Amino acid sequence: FVQWGNSGNVRESVAVAAGIWNAGGYVPNVAPGSSIAYDGEGNTSDDWAEATTPTLGAANNSGTNNGNSTNTDQSGDGSYYGDNSDNGSGY
Repeated sequence: FVQWGNSGNVRESVAVAAGIWNAGGYVPNVAPGSSIAYDGEGNTSDDWAEATTPTLGAANNSGTNNGNSTNTDQSGDGSYYGDNSDNGSGY
């Protein structure tokens, strides 16, 4: 689960109850041309950061966020992908 832009998205309470997200946590929106990247560890909004030079479709660097990795949605279901203008969440 990840939510960006603001907290309180529809499934936040489900993720919190399942122990996979922090209540009220969200990843801030990022600058145009950037994406959000998962650091590979943990289940909170602090485990996500802005990737200023995303490499769409490439794997994240395990356990690191050097600004060159992103976690993208290859399945089309909205999971782990955000852009700089939308608020949202995904599993």
